[in-house]
Amino acid sequence: MWKLSLQRLGETAFLITFFLIWLPRAIPAQSIIAFFWPIYHWYGVDYYIPLVKAPGILIGSVLACFVAVFVREYVADSRAIAKIPTRIHVAGTRGKTTTTRLIGAALRHHGWRVVTKTTGKAAMLIDPEGTERGIRDNREQPNIREQPRIIKSVADAGGADAIVFECMSIRPKNIIAESKFVRSTISVITNVRADHLDVMGPSLEDVAWNLSGIVPNNGVVVTAEKKYMPVIRRRAEEMSAKVVEVDPDTVPDEYLAKFSYMIFKENIALALRVCELLKVPPDEALKGMFDARPDPGVTRILNGVIANHNVRLIAAFGVNDVDSTRLVFQELSLRGAIGEQRMLVGMFHAREDRVTRTLEFAQLMARMPFEKIL
Repeated sequence: MWKLSLQRLGETAFLITFFLIWLPRAIPAQSIIAFFWPIYHWYGVDYYIPLVKAPGILIGSVLACFVAVFVREYVADSRAIAKIPTRIHVAGTRGKTTTTRLIGAALRHHGWRVVTKTTGKAAMLIDPEGTERGIRDNREQPNIREQPRIIKSVADAGGADAIVFECMSIRPKNIIAESKFVRSTISVITNVRADHLDVMGPSLEDVAWNLSGIVPNNGVVVTAEKKYMPVIRRRAEEMSAKVVEVDPDTVPDEYLAKFSYMIFKENIALALRVCELLKVPPDEALKGMFDARPDPGVTRILNGVIANHNVRLIAAFGVNDVDSTRLVFQELSLRGAIGEQRMLVGMFHAREDRVTRTLEFAQLMARMPFEKIL
């Protein structure tokens, strides 16, 4: 209470001082100066009125105000961060939403009080009891400033053992800015693929470097990326961070069948490795993962009957880069979800602001064994 009162006292004193100095300069009306003259004269500062009217005082006061606001926010953010001992930040081209959910569910099942935040198809905040709520409606644009705001609300609520946040930025500078908000103890990079090259590219090496902007200073980064591992290691060396490599092939095939939706070994392996670093037994972690609620954008296999014909719909609209589409198609073939005995129809939904991606998908789908493309 004393700290709060002292802070309020300091803020009030600053505002009064700033107001008394700035107002006569901003509105140099004799009536205003005359109104405040008793105050200036009472404190013996009437001699300095010409100085008050100097441009430098106004500029300096404005700058001081901005600095004060920045310092206050930084201190508040630091205090909030200090109340959450484990902070996990997940980035990557594909699978980051699923990986975020798996880690959160595994820790929650083990008894941790963890708050999970995803972006994905629908941005969600998952509380320590597993209840989900939307963060914003469809009309609101995402903003990285929501990260420190949510962290502060979690810290104010108290009792959180960890947060698991999905990286919501694709612009390189914003990724770094967001990493400074979250200040992760463990970062996760799922993979590096050809998406958002207009922002994160033009090359995949650039994408890898920009995604590794979430690597924490003196922390740990966990990744399943193989091809661009040297890029991630270079960033980790700059940040004095430890790199933990994950091999998806260590995940048994039978684990995949225990999920109610299509999932990749890569996601499971990453979540298990993070849990291992946090001393959570694998069997406990897996129980939580199997019960994890999927993101609305995951690939789903739906069976039905239309006009007396058995129909299988594979909803993969969340797979929005060509490399991942190839991998999903291969995985579906291996699982027997698609085959020569079925007529294969492709359906593609394009966006007006993704012209390059539309052309890439058109070329890819033309080479795939579709009898029709809608």
